[in-house]
Amino acid sequence: MNIKQGQALKDSINALINAGNYEEACNQAQKLMREAEKKRWQELITFALSIQMAYVIENDNMSKAEKLAKKLAKQPTTGYGLFLQARLLLKQEKRREALEMGQKALAFANAHKDTSPREIFDKIYNLLGILYSNYGFHQQALDCDWQAMETAVTLDLKATNYSNYLFNLHFVHNSPEKYYAAHIGYNELFKDLTWFNHENKYQMEAIKRKPVGKIRIGYISPDLRYHVVLRFCWVMLAHYDKERFEVYCYHKNPNEDKYSEEIKDMTDNWRNISGMSADQAAKVIYDDKIDILVDLAGHTKDNPLPILAYKPAPIQVSGIGYFATTGLKAVDYFISDKYLASEPECFVEDIIALEHSHFCYAPLYEASETGKAPCLENGYITFGSFNAIRKINDEVLELWAEILKAVPDSHLLLKGTVFDDEYGYELFCQRLAKYGVDITSSEWQERIELRGFSQDYLREYLDMDIALDTFPYPGGGTTCDALYMGVPVITLSGNSHGERFGKSLLFNIGLSEFVVDSKQAYFDLAVALAGDKDIINNLHIGLRNMMEKSPLMDWALYMKELEATYKEIWSKYVDRLPAMEYPSAREALNHSFDSYKGKDYEKAEAWCRLAIGQDTEKKYLVEATSLLSDILQGKLDYVAAWQESKHALDMLEQEADKGTNEFQRRLWMHYASRSYDLGYMDEAVAGYDKAEQYVDNVYGKFGIKGSALMGILSRSDDCEVVRQRLTKIDELMEKVSAKCPDKVLKKDETEKIHLAYISPDFRQHVMFSFYYTMLHGYNHEKFRVTCISITEKCDGYTEHLKGLVDNWIDVSEMDWPEIIERLRKEKIDILVDLAGHSANSGIPVFCNRVAKIQISGLGWMESTGLSCVDYLITDKYIDPDLSNITEKPLYLTSQFCYTGRNDVRVPQGAPCMEKGYVTFGVFNNYHKITDEILLAWKEIMARVPNSRLLLKSQLLVSKSVCDVVWDRLHRLELDIERITLEPATNTYMNRYLDVDIALDTYPYPGGEPPVMHYIWGYQW
Repeated sequence: MNIKQGQALKDSINALINAGNYEEACNQAQKLMREAEKKRWQELITFALSIQMAYVIENDNMSKAEKLAKKLAKQPTTGYGLFLQARLLLKQEKRREALEMGQKALAFANAHKDTSPREIFDKIYNLLGILYSNYGFHQQALDCDWQAMETAVTLDLKATNYSNYLFNLHFVHNSPEKYYAAHIGYNELFKDLTWFNHENKYQMEAIKRKPVGKIRIGYISPDLRYHVVLRFCWVMLAHYDKERFEVYCYHKNPNEDKYSEEIKDMTDNWRNISGMSADQAAKVIYDDKIDILVDLAGHTKDNPLPILAYKPAPIQVSGIGYFATTGLKAVDYFISDKYLASEPECFVEDIIALEHSHFCYAPLYEASETGKAPCLENGYITFGSFNAIRKINDEVLELWAEILKAVPDSHLLLKGTVFDDEYGYELFCQRLAKYGVDITSSEWQERIELRGFSQDYLREYLDMDIALDTFPYPGGGTTCDALYMGVPVITLSGNSHGERFGKSLLFNIGLSEFVVDSKQAYFDLAVALAGDKDIINNLHIGLRNMMEKSPLMDWALYMKELEATYKEIWSKYVDRLPAMEYPSAREALNHSFDSYKGKDYEKAEAWCRLAIGQDTEKKYLVEATSLLSDILQGKLDYVAAWQESKHALDMLEQEADKGTNEFQRRLWMHYASRSYDLGYMDEAVAGYDKAEQYVDNVYGKFGIKGSALMGILSRSDDCEVVRQRLTKIDELMEKVSAKCPDKVLKKDETEKIHLAYISPDFRQHVMFSFYYTMLHGYNHEKFRVTCISITEKCDGYTEHLKGLVDNWIDVSEMDWPEIIERLRKEKIDILVDLAGHSANSGIPVFCNRVAKIQISGLGWMESTGLSCVDYLITDKYIDPDLSNITEKPLYLTSQFCYTGRNDVRVPQGAPCMEKGYVTFGVFNNYHKITDEILLAWKEIMARVPNSRLLLKSQLLVSKSVCDVVWDRLHRLELDIERITLEPATNTYMNRYLDVDIALDTYPYPGGEPPVMHYIWGYQW
């Protein structure tokens, strides 16, 4: 490599960085480093070291960063090199040294502007802004943030630094007009962006002149995880009206936690957009057809406002997570309330003033009980604040010092991360000393306590009698936490929206007398309250109850007001849409199909019904009715979907041209599968048999015959009927065997036995608990294990399983001849099927003898009936009578080994001991429940007075199914007052702990969920 090539590699590394490919940039920098050291290219050595150090710092590899820092220190000094040293010190939480090094970096860069690239200044100023703000040097922080914005070379960096500036502006007193003027400048950064066009997205609304279907809400935030903002928006995600709204979440943060996982379960869609550029993320949101996009961050850290600048949704809202206008013209509304009394002239957005609170507080954690005020035992009053220390400006600190002096022997308890920093602690003590509070003196040492950060801080509120709020930047989450822990809060209401945050909280909880409008009133109230320990104690005992009953925690009231607002602003938008003429039936049907593919089922249904109404010549009625059935299935209206599926077949019967075989097969398959789910087994079996008539492919016929067999097994215990069906399947597959003659593959006996498992269910699935031990616990010295995956939708379980075995073959996108050819090359000794005749199983490959020995038995409740299957894994309890199986039995002590879960609560005994009645539970699939078994349960409940029955099944998510089930139970004269219906959930395991006795189904019993999980939870 010559110097010209070295420079070219440097340019290539910079291009990788600009493209966001930091790992490859680091790898190439290591390559450049090796060459540069050999050739002594000083400039390139420094460059390569700097790139590597930046990468390892951001990936928290501190040991390697320190080694690189030592190397970099030996190179000629650069502004960037000094910045990296400061960045490393900050990562190591050596903030004082980081600040000094940052100042040194800035001084050097200013002295060497000719050799210091402009982008270096942005980084240095940004770092200094963070450090100055942390220590409460607000004007210095503001100056640095502004300089960082001015020197930034990209729009993203300019936006980030401008947001930092606006955020820090709230730590100092400003008029509402000044806040507004500063914020509208932010919009200038994006004035040249082109907004997304939404005109063609709402044609149905334009035709109907009213909203159609559910309103799709998008919530976008970097904080959908453990974070203070999540306490303010949790109810939006947990308690929305699923009948009228869909909720999509956009998380702009790579870090997710247990709260993120809960949100994924509660909402309709989750997308992590971290790593995407603003325009890429905006395109994702636009393609998701979000109606109202709600920002939950404002100008806080890592905010998504640059995404909103593209206007990816027709209506955009802010107001939660921030306390002033966004300044962004692309944002239409700002959520407020009547107590905040937001100034319309100081917002670019229209104000939404909710009647009560603009947010609803949810603690999200188990909080200790509140109790008596600590002053009763201590004998003195403890004032306190857990607000961020940078909110405590000199004006606030001076007032607090005066209060402490006016209340004899009173104490002050403060808590914050800055006190974990020796320099931060020292600076704060210096500030206290300015107001006559010398913490080194014996008097004030006793009365001032400065505690560092701790994750579990709530209990520490029990050490505080009265909480003092900060101003002009009041507390939000900390005020709510204090009130929830029974601590009264004194707040000063200011002259802007953000400065009245504490006022809104206290008015909503019913403590308006704790809101003051001057520093003198603040002082007077604090001193007066400190003199009445009875009032303080009563508040400590009663505040949590007051708060829980107030609008501040009334999620039903809050969601009623918020969702009414959503509906109102959405209706206004629809009213402004230009009118459209009705399309033709074909056009409407195309729109319906497009909406269906986009999972916008409400709109798809509206288009489809419009197409049916417009189709006066009845050209598309069968097609449209079939599509309507699919749409209703997507909407979880399973009964209506089944009815429309049947309707489509009835209409097809009247048609002269019935369409292609594939079209007819699809109609019959949909009818059969929907009949099966609803427990209409005669219709299901007849439907599958009919569908098979339109299939020429042997493998296709095999799958359909298996589905029909499942239907028969769900209702019949007639072994002869089952045997006849199995015989027909075997005869069918012999046709394939004849084309692919049996071939035994030879093997070197010294090799490990090659054991392969084939399944469509290597994912989160009922079978996971059955096969996990096979893949996790096998003898690696004697076996080489391969998984042959037909899994179409892989997940985290799939990835985990891949790490357990020696070889993983994904055949999900191959056809059967391709799979067979691929497996023949593997030289498999033993092939084990894990699905039998259930959906999408891999057992068809057995007919082509791809392994020396072929085994089944798991994932299926009967013999396979196939002559190509050599052995059946079973036990003496399952198959005591060998006349019912065609394979040779492999008798084990137990047919399977169950793997339990470690994420469930430990059982605390039978729930009947506490409730006073027995709860029976059935978590089997609904289609397994026959009238015969329902009558048996009826008799059981009659003989166990006051007992309850809990039916929990995935199908019960559908209201129409629940209606059918209630009608069925009523018809069979079960006591429906004692029966509960619930849909299945991802957290269903813990629900088992509410069941005393599990009732199994017959003739199709439960496997893992209804039986093994009951045992796992110690229910019998």
